[in-house]
Amino acid sequence: MYCPTCQNQNNKNALFCKSCGTKLYHPQQEKKSRNSVSDKLLIIFCFVFFLLLCIWLKIFIFELQKFYKIVNLLTESRYNYGFY
Repeated sequence: MYCPTCQNQNNKNALFCKSCGTKLYHPQQEKKSRNSVSDKLLIIFCFVFFLLLCIWLKIFIFELQKFYKIVNLLTESRYNYGFY
């Protein structure tokens, strides 16, 4: 890899030029970092979605249980008073 500043040849894995110290550009490193950022964002999004889904299910099940209790109380009271 050649340095863009001084045109000195460096090792292909070098991060800085051995002659002038300029940071060397590696396209594959930038691509990997972009992928890792998008992967992290995807993981965070999935975790938040799962957490919200669990909270919603808990609320839904709790409300459904309250509804069934009310229905049972109403039907039991009708049977007790001879409406059926």
